[in-house]
Amino acid sequence: MTLRQSDLDRLLTAAERRIALLWRCGPTNLRSELARLGRAWRSGVKASPRFDYQAAPDFSALRAGLEQVIEHADAVGPWGPLYAERARELDQEAALAEAIGSPVFAERARARFPVEIGEHGDRAALWARHWAGLGEVDQPGPVHRSDDLRDPDSLISVMHGAIGECRLAWRIEVRDDLECAALTADRVVVVCAGLFHGTHDIRRIVVHELFGHVLPRERAAREPVGLFRVGSASSSEDEEGRALCIEERARCLGGSRRTELARRHLAALAIRDGALWPDVVELVMSTGAALERALSLAARVSRGGGLAREIVYLPALSRVRQALELEPDLEAWMRRGRISVHAARRLRELGEPRVALASGGAA
Repeated sequence: MTLRQSDLDRLLTAAERRIALLWRCGPTNLRSELARLGRAWRSGVKASPRFDYQAAPDFSALRAGLEQVIEHADAVGPWGPLYAERARELDQEAALAEAIGSPVFAERARARFPVEIGEHGDRAALWARHWAGLGEVDQPGPVHRSDDLRDPDSLISVMHGAIGECRLAWRIEVRDDLECAALTADRVVVVCAGLFHGTHDIRRIVVHELFGHVLPRERAAREPVGLFRVGSASSSEDEEGRALCIEERARCLGGSRRTELARRHLAALAIRDGALWPDVVELVMSTGAALERALSLAARVSRGGGLAREIVYLPALSRVRQALELEPDLEAWMRRGRISVHAARRLRELGEPRVALASGGAA
């Protein structure tokens, strides 16, 4: 079987869109369950959630296609192994999506988002222990409803302005079922409705999404090779790490943000250790978080049955920060699309793709 580079781009793009792991892991009854849990915990009952999810998909045909990519990606030449690595990662995510809400989900989540061992994992754990005790020390000020288009200082208004200033043909959508303030998807930034943010947090969120996620995807759309668009293996993790580095450069990585990242990391570690829901909630509250915030964060790390993707942020910050300090030229590759530190090093070695690869011809 011969696969062209354009075939790999098409197959991996379609697979990622169909799998849509983070979207599938979101409970369909998130808001109502958080409200019920809040009432129960305030009354002294340490209730656990009863989250509902979409029906589990059957990705057997999709996974067979990914297996073909893994087996035959070498046909496109030296960039082929990078495509194969991404296909393996997407196969893990497909297996996860098929198991959402089932007893095997947590095991598969550990395989896709493992606890990092070594220098960066150790540094992340140290940061988490230290930052969790910082408290929310950023200066208070006026708050703005996230989705208030009439308020020029709201998150949605500032995001509209930033995207317009960059002259990007991207949409902004509002949803009320996100576990985060905002996220970037395929040419759309999604803002969570009904949240209240201060001016400092609004700037941080816009900086994170625009420079960390939107612009690399925009540049990737102009690249001749689709790897920049479909992403390398671990690109989602290192993209978050670079976005945090960008926050840090913009002086947005303040006390409350570091505290939030620390709480997420500790809660995700607890999930990986098999902690029960009430234990995770109490762990977050022990760092000084209010009940509502603890319930929301526990829901985030527990989505799908224990996804705990939040475990990647601090190790990725350590890894990307160190890499860019020692090898600053790597950032030029990461700015071009969804490229991990490992892939950036590999691409630097390979150089720009040959004309045959860029045009979709077999090497």
